[in-house]
Amino acid sequence: MLATMPVTVILELKIKPESVAAARDVFRRALTDTRAFPGNLGTDVLVDETDEGHWLIYELWESVEHDEAVLVGDPRPQLVDRLVVPSVQDLDLGGDRVAGMHRPQEVPV
Repeated sequence: MLATMPVTVILELKIKPESVAAARDVFRRALTDTRAFPGNLGTDVLVDETDEGHWLIYELWESVEHDEAVLVGDPRPQLVDRLVVPSVQDLDLGGDRVAGMHRPQEVPV
């Protein structure tokens, strides 16, 4: 029997300036559901100290299967298309990409 290993998922978002408030509301609801999903070990949001529209969403899942299961019917891809600047797609954690990110006193989502 193979042991399963936790899986980390990091989503980098650059929210359109005019959509930050709407994104907070939409993602607050969506991530509440994500956190309650079986296999979710934690979901956190980090916000850039100099740009309130630059977010990292960090999720930890029990397994790849748990992560994939939550994606079925997940509204976030459509939300991302509507609220996010299209050029941010890949996350490279090298260098200072995460430097300057923080968990705000009042987590936006």
